[in-house]
Amino acid sequence: MSKIVSGNLGYPRIGRNREWKKAIEAYWSGQIAESELRERLTAIRLDNLRTQQNKGIEIIPVGEFTYYDHVLDTAVMFGLVPARFEYDGGAVPLNTYYAIARGNKQAAASEMTKWFNTNYHYIVPELGDREPKLTVNYPLEAYREAKQALQIEGRPVLLGLYTFLKLSKGYVESEFGAWIDKLLPLYIQVLRELAAEGAAWVQIDEPALVTEITAEDIQHLSSIYKTIAQEVPGISVMLQTYFAAASKYQQVIDLPGTGVRIGFRTWSGGQSGGTSRVWLSGWQGTRSWNHRWTQYLA
Repeated sequence: MSKIVSGNLGYPRIGRNREWKKAIEAYWSGQIAESELRERLTAIRLDNLRTQQNKGIEIIPVGEFTYYDHVLDTAVMFGLVPARFEYDGGAVPLNTYYAIARGNKQAAASEMTKWFNTNYHYIVPELGDREPKLTVNYPLEAYREAKQALQIEGRPVLLGLYTFLKLSKGYVESEFGAWIDKLLPLYIQVLRELAAEGAAWVQIDEPALVTEITAEDIQHLSSIYKTIAQEVPGISVMLQTYFAAASKYQQVIDLPGTGVRIGFRTWSGGQSGGTSRVWLSGWQGTRSWNHRWTQYLA
């Protein structure tokens, strides 16, 4: 009989006593230096990993931690800094990172908007000012840290290319394919470096799949994941959706590439709970799992 392996999709970054928020606000107010902020957030990040490890979780996500916002993290990883901010290339300095989110005396902050149907918000990436390039491979750094500090063979997490573009502004719809062509090689570079380091799986979050998507969107998605499967055969992709059922359900679970795809649907009538279905593809056949969450939440 096959062994059931426990895994996690992400972990709250706030800290046991809101240490994450307190540290960032202390840095903003000038009470602590950047070096101390980094020390404090590293301690929170490692404590989160250690907690999961001690609870016996076998597949632990790495790279979902952030200094402010994971969408902004993706933008700066690819050097997509709005032109009104001073930036000469390379790794984006922390003060520039926070200036994009909050503004400074010289430049207005980027737009903040609601993260799908939650009470959280994200910084809207602005495209068009700069040509994208990989500045720092954040998922690789997170993977190495977990392995070296705690001997955790983590599963790196990335925000998917399709969702990243759908959440961005600064382009017209007819340019969507052209932006895929610009960014897809960078995603492939990130994944190749992870594969070379020994990562076997990567989790790619595509929550935009639960919104209304067109036949053209499906073509874009198919092209993205077919290219990833061809260009990085040494790594398996877990394509993750959340918040609701995928609007083009069958087409989503049929996207090229190996992995686990999860769709969550809330019940009708305003009831809490839902139904989760998981597909394990790329192995011998396809398995499905149906399960009522309220059996465990009651």
